[in-house]
Amino acid sequence: MGAKIFDINYIKWKAWGNQVSGDQFGKYSQYQKDYYHKVLQLSGLSAGAKILEIGFGNGSFLSYCRDAGIDISGTEINSELLLLAQNYGYTVYPSNHLELDKSIRYDLILAFDVIEHIDPTQTLQFLAVCKNSLVDGGQLVLRFPNGDSPFSLASFNGDVTHCNWIGTEKMVYYSMCAEFKELKIIGTPQVIFTKNLKLALYHLTIIPIKKVINLLIGGLFYPGRGLNFVAVDLLAFLKC
Repeated sequence: MGAKIFDINYIKWKAWGNQVSGDQFGKYSQYQKDYYHKVLQLSGLSAGAKILEIGFGNGSFLSYCRDAGIDISGTEINSELLLLAQNYGYTVYPSNHLELDKSIRYDLILAFDVIEHIDPTQTLQFLAVCKNSLVDGGQLVLRFPNGDSPFSLASFNGDVTHCNWIGTEKMVYYSMCAEFKELKIIGTPQVIFTKNLKLALYHLTIIPIKKVINLLIGGLFYPGRGLNFVAVDLLAFLKC
């Protein structure tokens, strides 16, 4: 990963200053709770599974997992966030995302919004490191801006640390080169069944519209390729 990133200006821009003060670290909304539950459900997580989150950021997923009784640990490049997570009792490790403790194996590794920060020349190394830290049959879950869609341009170009825009076919290539046995790519789920009524109604309305747009654009411009044109983010499940 480039050394230019994650300086104090970046932390301020991400509004992580409050998180570093401690009063907001690990907070998650009802919608985030429902979203994390859905992602873990899609991963087929089994009881007692050991999870690693790479790049835990403000700690929301760490906190969700601990509240749910899930065995979770995390890595982070930022020393302030690492110290804060340790102060809250989380098991966390410093990492530039290209090195992990080789003595520990996980059932599931998740990296939300991480791989787009990694230099393209180091992406396969990152995937190999993750794979080598998974048990046989373990799974890596990645979320990243959708390189198949113009709707993700604002998300991708809105962050100066993003350097690799990844779409479906590029992820297929990465998975093949890293020798994962299975790959599934979906548009990151929009949760309908949530206690956040406003978001539930919004998604209930917008999902059918997005499906129609996908069919029209896919049929006209990308026939047979199965691209998810409208999703802002993609979710990739890579299985050993």
